[in-house]
Amino acid sequence: MMQTRYYIVLCVFMAIQALLVRPAQAQIAIIADEVSGRPIHSAMHTNVQGEPLLFKDWQKATVHFDNGEKLKNLDVRYDLIDDVLFFKAANGQVYYFKHKVTEFWLHTEGKDMHFKAGLPAVDGQSASNYYEVLVEGPVSLLKMRKKTIQESQVYGSSTAQRLIHDVENLYIYVNGSMHKVKRSEKSVLSALQPERAALKKL
Repeated sequence: MMQTRYYIVLCVFMAIQALLVRPAQAQIAIIADEVSGRPIHSAMHTNVQGEPLLFKDWQKATVHFDNGEKLKNLDVRYDLIDDVLFFKAANGQVYYFKHKVTEFWLHTEGKDMHFKAGLPAVDGQSASNYYEVLVEGPVSLLKMRKKTIQESQVYGSSTAQRLIHDVENLYIYVNGSMHKVKRSEKSVLSALQPERAALKKL
């Protein structure tokens, strides 16, 4: 038991140090029906400088919904300002999903990126927000990716610039609680207080 605990924490340390995303393994049930949703008729986030999407290009994805449906091979984009996933249908029209997306996998070149919602609220984030899953298990390492729009007044201009800024934070999810951590062993151990005494005995 103690060796298992040590191995889990060691994996978290290695993930923080290397900042590598590990592909999530899942048995995906496929539903062949077309996804239905609300069409997006207008451009999103106009008059801003910067990229609001995680990836500008469409990415293939596997998506799980709160009604139990599981779909794969969808063309999606992930908006990090609104924290919303949307998709392109076969007719080229872009839609929001009809049902709540609980988790999804982006099948990018070279690796899969796993995102999931339903985690405890922390730091102004709710259970509806998505976290990237770097390590999943009794001790999970998560990354919150988001983008914000900040306005700055340009000297000599009556119009403010609207700039997109990237924000990334790491969290440990353990024993039903979320703990914000830095990329250091000390920060991880601080978040794992219940495990700390056991680790010192190893």
